[in-house]
Amino acid sequence: MTESKTKEMTEEALNESTTSALQDELLPLGAAFLRMAERRAGRALSDEAALAADALMRAFAEASHKGSVCVRRQDLLAALAETMPELFDRDTANERLERLFDELEALGLLLRRECATAPETLVAPWVEDGERIYAARYFAQEASLADALVRIASQTPDKPSEAVLSEMRRLTDAIHADEHQAGAVRKALDENLAVICGGPGTGKTTSVVLMLECLLAEKPNLRIYLAAPTGKATSRMAQSIQESVASDRLVHLLPRMGAVLAGKSDAVVEGRTLHKWLVTKTASGERPSKTNPLPCDVLVIDEASMVDIHLAARLFEAVSPKTRVIVLGDKFQLAAVGPGAVFADISSSTGALARHVAELKTSRRFKEKTVIWSLARAVNHEGVAAKDAPDDVVRLLRANLTEPSAEGDIRPAVWFDEAPQPDTGLSSAALEWLERESQPYLEALAAYVEAERRPGVGDAEMEEAWTRLWKALARFRPLAAQRRGPQSVEALNRVMESRVKAKLVEIGAYDERFDDEVYPGRVVIVRKNDDVLGVFNGDVGIVVPLPFGPDEDPLTARPRRTVIFGDTGKRIAPSLLPAHETAFAITIHQSQGSEFEHVAVFLPEKPDSGLATRELLYTGVTRTKGTVTIFGSERTLRTAVASRTARVGGLAQRLEERVRSTEVR
Repeated sequence: MTESKTKEMTEEALNESTTSALQDELLPLGAAFLRMAERRAGRALSDEAALAADALMRAFAEASHKGSVCVRRQDLLAALAETMPELFDRDTANERLERLFDELEALGLLLRRECATAPETLVAPWVEDGERIYAARYFAQEASLADALVRIASQTPDKPSEAVLSEMRRLTDAIHADEHQAGAVRKALDENLAVICGGPGTGKTTSVVLMLECLLAEKPNLRIYLAAPTGKATSRMAQSIQESVASDRLVHLLPRMGAVLAGKSDAVVEGRTLHKWLVTKTASGERPSKTNPLPCDVLVIDEASMVDIHLAARLFEAVSPKTRVIVLGDKFQLAAVGPGAVFADISSSTGALARHVAELKTSRRFKEKTVIWSLARAVNHEGVAAKDAPDDVVRLLRANLTEPSAEGDIRPAVWFDEAPQPDTGLSSAALEWLERESQPYLEALAAYVEAERRPGVGDAEMEEAWTRLWKALARFRPLAAQRRGPQSVEALNRVMESRVKAKLVEIGAYDERFDDEVYPGRVVIVRKNDDVLGVFNGDVGIVVPLPFGPDEDPLTARPRRTVIFGDTGKRIAPSLLPAHETAFAITIHQSQGSEFEHVAVFLPEKPDSGLATRELLYTGVTRTKGTVTIFGSERTLRTAVASRTARVGGLAQRLEERVRSTEVR
């Protein structure tokens, strides 16, 4: 075929199909964006460039939906080939894409990496960086984060004194720490940045209190900041540290930490969410920033796998290079809801920051060789080839149903491959699990309501009833991959709500005039932080009844209710709560950092939904302290074990570049 004929066909394809696509198929937002770009450039885009811009926007939308920070060139080519198959064949696609990039660059829509040297140079909406194309904001955040991390990591703290090293050996010997835990504590003493990885029960909290005890031995007036992505995670970290320091195992070993937590020391420990730290003004009257860093000596960040690129960039930019940073997380857990895989990139044992990484490997929650231990390892492909992992997981779960268990009569892991019923969205096995596991909660709720009704009931009795109710809730939790549809949070909450209301009707405690939404026993989870009320995203509470006032007629007055939050003891009127939702069941994402005696994991109904991943299954399974029951088809289970969350980004490579230039390693 001649070159002129090819050009003629190209122009014909553009005239016939491209214009139609521009008029009929562009997303409304994309069309508006293109009009803005044309006004900015002072001329209309060619049809081909307009379609390229549209394909780029569509590719970014898809990448963002999957948690990626950028778009790979090959994915953009695939999107263009789908939009303009006549033009983007295998032989000419790269050359044509370069020409399109040249036009977008000329129109001020695209910036090449060599020109994107500082935030103020990012005057175009997109940045081309070799095989990756970024939205300018994401490019700037990724570059800023890499710079900040290497700036912190490159600082070498004073070498620990022999007295501090002796204290470290005393502590690690006293608790019989293995080499991994002892190495993690030493890492925090030797490095300005320490990244500590470990699954549930591997001793991350214990390691932190040992680290802080040693650091306090060197500097008694430390200012220590504790931080986590959510209010729930922050309060859980503070509570875990308090309990660890006060435990019989450690109370006599940690006099300095004990004094700090009791307020009897010159050192200070404060805990807030990452967002709260970043908006709280320092003594200068300004919010923390690179030029006005957080005023702390030690910053401990928990649940770091939940931190996305936006938050990480803001946070580490506001950390002084003189601040010692300890980052905690589980690299096998679900990544952040937002874009990026920050913790995975910084915790890699082969990455740029490998010398700053320590991994805790001995779980005290799951004893070695037990079913849950074996299941978690198989899901993560530990000790098994990737191609064999799905078979291993299925075999292990089936064997647990038929073979003797090391745990006796208890079946720690059970799997039901049973289709959900159309009316409830749950299988009969799932309904049976809910009925069995929720029964103690319903009984505790009835006991609480009956106690509240009794004339002259004392505070101690009500407190006892509340403790029983909260413990009954904390012992079990259904966790779902999806919010809506079969086997979802919505379906589970609907069934649980029906059971709770039926129990209230049975004991004469349900008033249909008022109790449709705010009924006793309703479990709620807060979705928005409220600093004034002191409740935060992820906090869980239970609606409970209050006695009528002396002048109120129980037959006509609106029932009085309050919400008690079990972790903090706060009591808040339902009408004052910030955004919240019913939470008998929660998403697996929401469960991160929590633990329950009995967990049910509901896999997505469709194996190709994109939700069935190794990280999701692992996170759900490891929320249990006792038993886990998995509901889902064999195909979905196998898909989950075989599929790893793949997020596209350049942080790992950018860290390598920064490390090489500063010779951190």
